[in-house]
Amino acid sequence: MRVANLPVLLAAGLCVAQMGPARVSAQTQSGLAVNAASADAVRSRAASDWSQPTRVTIHAEHGSQSADTIYEIADNQDMRITIDATKNGQERTSQIMLINGARRWMVTKNASLRPGYEIDTLDGPLLELKLAMELLHQANPNGPLAVTQKTTVRRSESRRAIAVSATSNSSGIEAPWSLDASIDPIAPDNVSFDLAIKHSATIHLTGTWEKQSSPVAFADDTPLDGWQVLSIAPLKTAGAHSATNYSARRMKIHVDTLGELRNLSAD
Repeated sequence: MRVANLPVLLAAGLCVAQMGPARVSAQTQSGLAVNAASADAVRSRAASDWSQPTRVTIHAEHGSQSADTIYEIADNQDMRITIDATKNGQERTSQIMLINGARRWMVTKNASLRPGYEIDTLDGPLLELKLAMELLHQANPNGPLAVTQKTTVRRSESRRAIAVSATSNSSGIEAPWSLDASIDPIAPDNVSFDLAIKHSATIHLTGTWEKQSSPVAFADDTPLDGWQVLSIAPLKTAGAHSATNYSARRMKIHVDTLGELRNLSAD
């Protein structure tokens, strides 16, 4: 796997380093969406799992850069990511959607797509989300339902690194690290958080985590005018340690709605 910087936090590299073969816990390992479990398996998992949100907001900043990111996750693991970013005083709003249908699709609006590395536009925000979920787990392994009052945690780790992975990228924080965390319940299955993890520098994430009883649904009649369509497909690498990563390929097709895209084969 390549290593992708988290979108805002790592303008200077910060604490993130390549971890080699990613040592990722079950709660952060996911593939394309927040996790790859079926809907039935998701419902049967323990309530202590931070990896099953339906909506997460994250604020991150570093130097002259900052970003407010909203993650909305549907029951079928479709996802919409909205990023309001500021860099050197310039503001920009972009959106990314991950759509499951006849195959997996990525659609973007006002997002930067580096030729040959388009998948990184998705992986960067996913890595940030997964880091937040992993830090919440480190702060409170018993999960969101166990947070009944404001909780402050300070913990240090001298040996074990933190690793997170996405479609074709991985990232992590090497040991030793220390975490200062505050988690405050807003309502059942809804908390605010303040997470500061320090290695050679400090990553500071604030935001909210929520598991809604009625998650967002992206209707088939959602218009796609002005969106760039990309097909997500396996990218196999040969060798002694062969692995399957993914690429996002720009498609020269026109579709009017999400429903048309869900029913479309990329072949």
